Amino acid sequence: MVELTPGDFHRCEAMVDRTKSIEVNAIIKGNNPGRIFVDHKHKPETGMVWLGNNAGFYFIGQEDNDSFNQEINHFIDEYIVKQAKKENLEEFEAVGQHPRWDEVIQRVFQHRKLHNWNQRVYKLHSQNYKAENEPLIAGHYQVVSLTFESLENTGYSNRDFVESKVLDYWETIDDFSDKGFGFMIINQQEIVSLCFSAYVFEGVHGVHIETLPPYQGKGLAQKVAHKFVQDCFTNGTVPYWNCLERNQSCIAIVENMGFTNVFNYVGYEFPLYQKA
Repeated sequence: MVELTPGDFHRCEAMVDRTKSIEVNAIIKGNNPGRIFVDHKHKPETGMVWLGNNAGFYFIGQEDNDSFNQEINHFIDEYIVKQAKKENLEEFEAVGQHPRWDEVIQRVFQHRKLHNWNQRVYKLHSQNYKAENEPLIAGHYQVVSLTFESLENTGYSNRDFVESKVLDYWETIDDFSDKGFGFMIINQQEIVSLCFSAYVFEGVHGVHIETLPPYQGKGLAQKVAHKFVQDCFTNGTVPYWNCLERNQSCIAIVENMGFTNVFNYVGYEFPLYQKA
């Protein structure tokens, strides 16, 4: 197992479906941070992509690569665990980049405390957008563009909260500003809801949305999401939304806006080490 340098990520392009898993494609393209481990440096056939925000490991390429599959547990125990502890990461979340990986993941990790969950992925094209469902919100809320010029020039009380969320997905603020965009909802100088580009690949923008707990249930997430997709259409880009199947509030928002469920997948997780 060898870790590729970012300059060699392009060697993995043939191993992934460019129409799926924007997260993996964005990392391979160099848009978003992440790490890639493969079986061979110069001609990789199978690999594992560690998302830069520690949100999981994607298995890519040939799922029937016996040498890779036989080595992966040892590699996780001897290397990934040490790296994960530095990041306070306790769970290993695994996703196969195509459905044939599911059986392999279940078999290779069968000796671990393996659990699974379902994900649903949506896209929205302008002809399907239900603009009439954009909610009205109370007049004391203000929707503004998420730009770091505006953050620095105003006295928002929780500016650091927004910057930390963006840096979960982007190497630098400048990278986000160059490739992504977003919107925020402000209430009395507090940023209470935001929606922004988490991953970007070939004109597709992965959505991240978050609303502070005291402000949930007020239609703010829907409002900021509508502003985000409207800007996508203005700029000729496509919004892409990855939802936990059990997150019914998320599913309700995307389907109410007209998003189409384009594919589903199964995620797996197990503890990396015994907690102290």
